[in-house]
Amino acid sequence: MTNARLSLLGREAQRLRSLLTRVDWPAMPSERGATLLALMDQLDASQWWSADALLTHQLHQATLLLRHSRSTVPYYRDRLAANPIPSSGTLSFAAYRDLPTLTRRDVQDAGTALHSRSLDPSFGATFAMNTSGSTGEPVRLLATDLDRLFWEALTMRDHDWHGRDFTRGLASIRANVVATGIPDPLPDWGMPTSELCSTGPAYALSSSTDFAVQTDWLRRHRPEYL
Repeated sequence: MTNARLSLLGREAQRLRSLLTRVDWPAMPSERGATLLALMDQLDASQWWSADALLTHQLHQATLLLRHSRSTVPYYRDRLAANPIPSSGTLSFAAYRDLPTLTRRDVQDAGTALHSRSLDPSFGATFAMNTSGSTGEPVRLLATDLDRLFWEALTMRDHDWHGRDFTRGLASIRANVVATGIPDPLPDWGMPTSELCSTGPAYALSSSTDFAVQTDWLRRHRPEYL
């Protein structure tokens, strides 16, 4: 597997976006961009760890999350009552595998009982989000700024793993795109890519449009990525 961090930083024609207009290289990223790069660097390093080392870190983080969930989330206070969560140390892998599985229907039925009653302020603001419902009834969730940050880091990691060239055109046909009023083309790929790099144009179309319209739209724009 190609080193993800080096694939982003090492392409001659794909430079990082610099916050300072007169300093192009080495780039001076924005505060958000620097945080994304730091997260990507940690994720890149961890993918080369041994399976045992990776599992140790995963179980440690899972234990922290489970303690928080049992103490502040009504749903998990009841759901985890029968599962021993250590007050110190780390949950064993065997104990982790005994945890009850959370299903899509569980999330839909629990509603706000899945909301934490005491979020760490450093996680940032909360906001509502939901799935598109393309495979059934939508799932509605409450997310935080920290969730968004990790999503951005993982999105950039996906771009890196696939070796995408950000200078090319990108087209998106999605359910959450409004049917009218979208600039054509958009100036860039949007967050998080445009926070780190200059990009080519982007195009967006609602998936509710007729298939023939979508086909003509793609033929007209001929994007490198869809």
